[in-house]
Amino acid sequence: MKNTVVFGNDGYHYTVGYFTANKWLDSNNLVAARSKYRDIGQEKRGVELVKISISDKKITVISDNLSEWGNYVVFESKVYYLTENEIRVFDFCDKSDKILYKSAECLPGSPHITADGRYISLFSYNEETHMRAFRFDTKSLKLEEMFGKKFRDPFPIANHVMINPKNENVFFFAHEGDTRYISNRLWLFDDKGMRNIASQKLNFDGELEDCFGHETWAPSGKGIYFIKYDLSLSEPYGISYVNIETNETKVLYSKYKYWHVGVSRDERFLTADTRCSGKFSEIILIDRISGEEIFVDKVATNKIHPCHPHPTISFDNSKIAYNSVDDLGNTCVKIAIL
Repeated sequence: MKNTVVFGNDGYHYTVGYFTANKWLDSNNLVAARSKYRDIGQEKRGVELVKISISDKKITVISDNLSEWGNYVVFESKVYYLTENEIRVFDFCDKSDKILYKSAECLPGSPHITADGRYISLFSYNEETHMRAFRFDTKSLKLEEMFGKKFRDPFPIANHVMINPKNENVFFFAHEGDTRYISNRLWLFDDKGMRNIASQKLNFDGELEDCFGHETWAPSGKGIYFIKYDLSLSEPYGISYVNIETNETKVLYSKYKYWHVGVSRDERFLTADTRCSGKFSEIILIDRISGEEIFVDKVATNKIHPCHPHPTISFDNSKIAYNSVDDLGNTCVKIAIL
């Protein structure tokens, strides 16, 4: 196990949120969410946004009005975050906290941002209607609805909307539900409409062989990393990749029973956790040049958000941040020093 630093055990529950949106300010500072309520992942109340300084172990409150634990994304010195009805930005350069957009209704969430910081994607889901995907322009301050989708029962949910880091007109979204039965998990939306990518094979008996999930864009915007779960009936399974132009799909790494996968900014490394077995998950670092799949840490976890580890690697590839659970069941953030 690498050297680790833990932030938590102070009366709060901490999380670095979902693994697909950047949380790093630089290689020594990241932004996390915290709450004194155990149901930080279930209730929209009492959630604070904080800066974690790894070197001096200092925690600084940015806002006490975050709408939900995953509703923020970092770009350079700026933290874009959501209250119940506002899109705001906190800038560490001048310590300003500004309202960029205000709505009379509750705003969609789960922000992701383009590599140039210009556009942010958001989405909402209403079981009576469908998933609605939005794009927010950080310069014009315009919020526009891009598309919507609803699948048929028994798995009607479309979610996990993420804007392409290099093209603001291209979005990924997922068909959510029981992965043993969903044969069209990965979807793309662009100016030509929407299409399913990464076809999933059926066997002779009509059973689904490929169970896909937990996707994230490659920083290049040319493809998507995802997991072919070990629930799949065919091998190999593990960390996979699909080229969005050709739909060519490959399983890349299979040493562990992977659960989520993140990507370093230079795409040299992947960071992953393993499927929760009992009460634990493993943190793995994959070197894409050597092909090594390196064990980093074993952490306590459970199957309830936001306790999934969701590892994310720093800009200089020197640290991995991830969620864990302490002996009392409190969520905390661990940092592995590589």
